[in-house]
Amino acid sequence: MIEYVQWFVNMVETVNSAIEGDRPERHHRADEKTAVPVPGRAPSSALTSPGSSALTSPGSSALTSPASPALTSPASSASPALTSPLSPALTSPLSPALTSPAVAGITRLSATDTVRARIALAIELGLLAPGEQLPSDAEVASALDVSEITARRALKSLAEKGVVTRLRGRNGGTFVAEQQEASRVDAVRAYRGDAAEVHRLIDQRILIECTLVHFAALNASDDQLDVLAGHVQAAAAAADWSEYHAADERFHLGVAASSGLEWAIPHYREALGRLYGYFLPYPIEYLHGANQDHANLVEALRRHDTIEAVAIIDRHVSELHRTMFVGLDDERATSH
Repeated sequence: MIEYVQWFVNMVETVNSAIEGDRPERHHRADEKTAVPVPGRAPSSALTSPGSSALTSPGSSALTSPASPALTSPASSASPALTSPLSPALTSPLSPALTSPAVAGITRLSATDTVRARIALAIELGLLAPGEQLPSDAEVASALDVSEITARRALKSLAEKGVVTRLRGRNGGTFVAEQQEASRVDAVRAYRGDAAEVHRLIDQRILIECTLVHFAALNASDDQLDVLAGHVQAAAAAADWSEYHAADERFHLGVAASSGLEWAIPHYREALGRLYGYFLPYPIEYLHGANQDHANLVEALRRHDTIEAVAIIDRHVSELHRTMFVGLDDERATSH
C-alpha cells in the first residue's frame, strides 16, 4: 500500500503545482527527499524501512499502558493557538455519515436502528463490558451522529430487549446488561453485511489521508501544529469513547486543513464521514493507546519529515482493517 500511496502523492504534487504554481524552496528539498517510484518498480528502501520505534500500532502491549504524562495533562489554556479554530469550514463536525447514499447496507436502517446495532455489536464483540456504564444520552447522540431523541429511543429499545439496563436517580444511567442479549438485535446483520464496503473505505481513506499528511509536513504552520497538539491532549484526557471521538475527529480534520490542499479536503471529509458511520464504541484504554500515533504524527510534522509522517498515518489507518468490527469478526471466526 505505501508504494501506491507515495506514487499517488507524486501525482498530486504534479496536479497541485499546475493549480497553485511551484512550492517554496522547502517544498523542493522535501521532494528530493521523498522521490518515489511508480508502482511496479522496485521501491526505495527509505520508503519501505520501518518507522520510528516510538510508534506502536493498536493491538500492541504499548497500547494498554497508561498514556505518558505529556499526553494526559489537560490542554493548555495559556496558548490561544491550542484553542483557536483552524478554519470552521474544514474543522467543523462531519455531517451525519449514515445519510450518505454511497453507504451500502446500513442505508436500509433507520437512525434508531444504527444506534442499536452499533452498541449491540460493540457489546457482542466484548468492546463494552457487562456492567459498564455508557455515556449520557446526549454524548451517545453526539458520538454516533444522531439526535438526542434518536439516541434515547435506541437505548430504550435496547433496554426492552435486555441488552442494556436503564436506571433512574442519582446513581442512574445506562449500563451494559450482565446477561448478554446483543444477538437479539437484528440490525447488526446490516453492519456485518457491509464488510467489503468497510474495507474499501479504509483503503480509500489511506490513499487520501497519506497524501494530505505528506503536504501537511511541508505546509503546516506552527500555530496549526499547536492546535493539533491541543487535540492530542484533549483525546488523552477523554474519559470515554464519546469524548475521544470528538477529539479524534477534530485532530484528523485539522491535519487535513494544515495540508493546504483545499481542493482535496472535501474528498477526504466524505471518505472519513462514511467510515465514521461504521465505528463502534471502544474501551478508552485502547483509544488512549491509539492516540500515541497522533502525538508521534505531530512531532513528525514539526520536523517536516514527510517520510515518517506518511509512514505513521499509513500504519495508523491500515490497522483499522484489523481493529474495526470487520477485523474482529474475522479474528473470532479464525479462533473458532
